[in-house]
Amino acid sequence: MMDDKKIDLVNTKPFAVQCKSLINNPSYHKIFKEMEADRDDYKVIYHKRKNDGEYVIIQKKDFHELLEMLIQNNIINRET
Repeated sequence: MMDDKKIDLVNTKPFAVQCKSLINNPSYHKIFKEMEADRDDYKVIYHKRKNDGEYVIIQKKDFHELLEMLIQNNIINRET
């Protein structure tokens, strides 16, 4: 069961998503360590803060990899 792996959303490959709805910030580092995602999946935390919006947290290396894919596929452009 995916919930046992600390993954809340299914059929979202290549993303493994853990959802949080809290007033305070959870320990993102701890959540990432507890998630048992497949090796090639990107670990994502979807955090809904009460009265303060919704946030998506990913690890820096994954963010850079996703950006590089967008650049290589001409979805975004690297020009400054």
